[in-house]
Amino acid sequence: MDSGRAATDAATATARAKLCGTQVEVGSARSETGQVFVHPDGTATSIEYATPVRVHRPDGSWVDPDPSLVPNPDGTFSPRAATVDVAFSGGGSGPLATVRRAGGSVAVSWPRALPKPVVNGATATYGGVLPGVDLVVTAEVTGFREILVVTSAAALANPLLRRLAFGAAATGLRLEQDGDGLRARDTAGRVVLASSAPVMWDSASAPPEVAAAEGTRATSDVTGPGAGAHVAQLPLALGNGQLVVTPDVPLLDDRTTRLPLYIDPSIGYTSWTMINSRFNTQSYWNFDKKDCPTGYSTECAKVGYTDSGQTMIYRSLFEFSAGSYQGRHILGAKMTIDLIHSWECYNTSTWLVLSNSALGSGTNWSNNSGTWNGSATASVSNQTCHDTRVGSEFTGGALTSTIQSAAGGWVRTTWGLRAAGEGDHHGWKKFDAKTAKLIVDFNSYPTMGARGTSPATACVAGSGTPAANLPLLNSRTPALQAVVNDPDVENDLKGSFVWQQWNGSAWVGSGSATDAIARSNGGTSSVTPTLVNDGIYRWQAQVLDPWTYGGGSGTDTSAWSSWCEFQVDATPPPLPAVSSVEYPGGCAPCGGVGATGTSTLSAGAPDVTGYWWGFSDPPSTFVAAPAPGAAVTIAWTPTVGGPKTLFVQSRDAAGNSSAVRRDYQFTVDTPKTEVGRWSLNESGGTALADGTGNGHGATLNAGTLGAPGRIVGGDSAVRFNGSGTEWAATSGPVLNTSNSFSVAAWVRLSDSTAFRTAVTQDGLHSSGFQPQYAHALVATAPAPAVPWNAVGALTIGRSKWNDGNSDFWAGDIADVRVWQRVLFDSEVRTMVDPTATGPVGLWHFNEVDSSFALDSSQYLHDLTLNGGASIPPSGAGHDGTGLLLMDGTGWAETDGPAIHTDQSFTVSAWVRMDETTLPTGARTAVAQSGTWISGFFLGYRPLAGVPRWDFGLKDIDSDDGPWTNAASANPVTTADLGKWVHLRGVYDASTRGISLYVNGVLVGSATRPLAGWDATGSFTVGSALWSPAGGQPARVDFWKGAIDEARVDAGVVPPAAGDWRFDSCTGTPVQCADASQGAHPVTLSASGATWTPSGYSGSGLSLNGGAAQTAGPVLNTTQSFTVGAGVQLNTTPTTAYVAVSQSGAQKSNFELQYQKETGQYCFSLYDRDSGGAGRFSACAGGPPTMGAWTHLAGVYDAVAGRMSLYVNGALASSTSFTAPWNATGPLAIGRGWHNGAAAAYWPGLIDEVRVYQGVVGDPSTLM
Repeated sequence: MDSGRAATDAATATARAKLCGTQVEVGSARSETGQVFVHPDGTATSIEYATPVRVHRPDGSWVDPDPSLVPNPDGTFSPRAATVDVAFSGGGSGPLATVRRAGGSVAVSWPRALPKPVVNGATATYGGVLPGVDLVVTAEVTGFREILVVTSAAALANPLLRRLAFGAAATGLRLEQDGDGLRARDTAGRVVLASSAPVMWDSASAPPEVAAAEGTRATSDVTGPGAGAHVAQLPLALGNGQLVVTPDVPLLDDRTTRLPLYIDPSIGYTSWTMINSRFNTQSYWNFDKKDCPTGYSTECAKVGYTDSGQTMIYRSLFEFSAGSYQGRHILGAKMTIDLIHSWECYNTSTWLVLSNSALGSGTNWSNNSGTWNGSATASVSNQTCHDTRVGSEFTGGALTSTIQSAAGGWVRTTWGLRAAGEGDHHGWKKFDAKTAKLIVDFNSYPTMGARGTSPATACVAGSGTPAANLPLLNSRTPALQAVVNDPDVENDLKGSFVWQQWNGSAWVGSGSATDAIARSNGGTSSVTPTLVNDGIYRWQAQVLDPWTYGGGSGTDTSAWSSWCEFQVDATPPPLPAVSSVEYPGGCAPCGGVGATGTSTLSAGAPDVTGYWWGFSDPPSTFVAAPAPGAAVTIAWTPTVGGPKTLFVQSRDAAGNSSAVRRDYQFTVDTPKTEVGRWSLNESGGTALADGTGNGHGATLNAGTLGAPGRIVGGDSAVRFNGSGTEWAATSGPVLNTSNSFSVAAWVRLSDSTAFRTAVTQDGLHSSGFQPQYAHALVATAPAPAVPWNAVGALTIGRSKWNDGNSDFWAGDIADVRVWQRVLFDSEVRTMVDPTATGPVGLWHFNEVDSSFALDSSQYLHDLTLNGGASIPPSGAGHDGTGLLLMDGTGWAETDGPAIHTDQSFTVSAWVRMDETTLPTGARTAVAQSGTWISGFFLGYRPLAGVPRWDFGLKDIDSDDGPWTNAASANPVTTADLGKWVHLRGVYDASTRGISLYVNGVLVGSATRPLAGWDATGSFTVGSALWSPAGGQPARVDFWKGAIDEARVDAGVVPPAAGDWRFDSCTGTPVQCADASQGAHPVTLSASGATWTPSGYSGSGLSLNGGAAQTAGPVLNTTQSFTVGAGVQLNTTPTTAYVAVSQSGAQKSNFELQYQKETGQYCFSLYDRDSGGAGRFSACAGGPPTMGAWTHLAGVYDAVAGRMSLYVNGALASSTSFTAPWNATGPLAIGRGWHNGAAAAYWPGLIDEVRVYQGVVGDPSTLM
């Protein structure tokens, strides 16, 4: 066996063979009789023995056959390694032998109890089973032999020897008689065990010289008869659970019979046998196979004429499985066997002849010799003197041809050996049957896998004429492709292709080609024909597998594939035509931002199936035509004004696109403002003004003016009670509701028991639209809208249904606005985003030595300083000056509330506790008073004795009401004393959620159990209001230390990720503070960067070859973000300059910059972190003014996939960007980052740099 090089499968074996340059066995193909080897050139060899040469263990290992008996735990004996599971009795009344195979078993029993056996090698001897008779069983690799040995003359007369009845039982197998033999079939009907007719022989002998000439043992033994022995075939009968053997009575009674006498019934299986012309009905299936020359312990196949004792002719037959080479191309074949005896010492010829009969236990001369072909398939002329072993090799073209036929579906081949001359004993020979093997060299035929083309087409074909609806290709050089496969693992496969063209009546030859590249299994072979013109074509392919063998070479091929047809149309369609009513070509200006327009695209060709269109070249939006050649109408809504070019291409059924039409140009007008706006801020009367000046004033039918508005100190609202009389209406229509429009209003509902409509416009019978509260489920999916024009009045506070007024509003309405266009997401966000509307209270505490702190917001909530509160020139501020509260009696407060505490709000401040020990009582930095207590408290508070930063809300205006606190998880320690800490409290009324941020980090959250209440007292800094049990309200929780940058917003405000004002820069190297809670100070370069008082607002950063940067990243650039800065260029630009960026490893992720190529300020994003990254830019309209401050803001909306640049608060440009990546380097002010190094240093001033993790709705608030 060659197991050292075995691989688990064919693919592994082939790879190893090619790598090592030697044959490698395919382990998965190994069997008891066969092996398959693959060679470095991809060919393979099958070696199939006639007898087992290895045994497969249950653990998966292979071992050499060894029939030596070993004891089993149950006292029986079994061969050490055999292909059949045999167990011999250890003595007693059980079965003599049990044979298991193919899931079943056959048990043979001696009719009496057996003595304990004497075991020697593969043989177990049960002495005296009858007087003068021993029972000898011998294990073989493929079964067992059972011999009765008669050793005394008296025993010959024993009646029990005249009829031997063995017990026979089968389990899972069907035991049946086969002539005078026996066979067992499995459940599938296959013969898995067999026995030939029993035989008996005596010990009569021939002269030694006769035995030597015959190559036969001189005397008989249990393995078979010797030369001169008397031999008789015995009848066998099966029935009633018995196997009955009747010995030959004449041989028992013949005085010339010589003892010992042997009687042999055997069971097993084999793949070789002999036939004998004299004993023409005798089967040698289990008989006479051990008749070998002296010194050989094997099985011997006899061939030729012999006249020793009696004249007879022997032939031997061998059966080999054909499974390993089925379907293959046979390159060569040979049958080899060792010659171990010849009559002559000169060469005589032995023929190898094909037998057309399968072998079985009943095979004999009478039924088999006539199946031999008349002539030799191959022959060998040889001899062996002195019985030395000589190899015999039968080969040649006839044998190879026969095996090629067998590869076409034969299960097995049966080969016979015979002497060329059977009339004398010159050709008498004996061969070692265990060396008989058939060696077949083969190459597998390749096969074809999936086929296709590039561009891709499905495979269709007509019958004689082309198929209907052929796939279309728009290329005259399509790639024809086929997957090449081979059962062997190959790397030299090629596809061969042919193609033809349809000329209108017949297919005509057009061309052929073979792939120039050798492919491995599963590879795609491809050729690219050049087709001379458009038309209908078909193609087919086959796979080529070249081989070399025996000094020759050739190519195996697969069958030709079926035909595949396609049609080539590589002619592009003409330019499409474009027309539009709203945006006609050449208009200057027309329409407007947000005003939806339609354009009709016309084909100009009958096979056009759709159009590409868009406002970039090439266009990227596709719309299909309703029918070939038909026009389509597209709708679009401009997002920015100015000159536009509508780029259009048509596409035909084959995928050809026309040239891009680039001449349809027009100018989009600026965004149209509201066509109506009613602030509803009137204090009395019934006239409600239209703030647009368009004359759409409304009349209040009934309702209450002057209700508190959304923002304290801002506009008031109108209040309706939900009755059938309270509403307001214009005198006529304001909107054309058949066209695009938008409507918005701030509302507060006070009764949710019915449908409530805030704003609508009446039709004749019902409203054209209804922004409303629906108190019941109306629909679970959007309903299609059919535009129509409601020509009645625009109404506030009710709707119209079935000719009557209905759905009256209960609650407050303010700031109603309507547009005759579409509002964009950013515009809607701006209306509700606190960062867009700005804070409702903002105190910088810059008023040194004043008794007031001015509110920098537009709502004039100025603070009055009380007690020991002061604003000293220095020392108290986090960023500049601040409020100093040192004696525990000072505070500052407004005249009234700054926010509605029952609505969402955000409050924040920088705080510093200047106490020497942690206080045991609370300290409040910011609060707003109710009647009895403050509505919220932001500051320091011991909770359950543990000091914590805290944002607490009282759930009712009472000292004994419950608290809801969002407190820091980590306690405040003495290390926090004397340090600036940023506190930020957020209340979200929609969820009743409370959140506390400390230095920009969320440290605590909670949900209040009740809806909020509105604390309508003063907004306070440095103390809170509290009412002790039974007492009056009083100021408590005075802050000791400093407070700066107090701020309150109406709504939930996202925190700034970074805020650098350059008003507080200290140390060496110089660091400038981050005014946000993010605490990302920037460090200035050692040179080229200085702190200057001449900033955009206060001090700023002056740069000349230097920059400032954080220690690490500030923004997650895969998410939405906003960056803004005031910038000034001092010199005429000669290259690109970067004001703000955040670095990756090799490239900036974004840059707020001046671009030399365009001569403009731009906001740029890069699509990957590499030197060759693509740049995407949104740029301003004109060149910058040297020495002038300009505010730039870049917004990246990751959800929308858009980037925008704002200049001085106005949108300058917007474009798409969909390739975000996260830059993990520092945020830099005054430089970019290219090819892993700092670059593009800013020459000038930069100030008020602010960045947000998110989209700021109105970037003008960053100015």
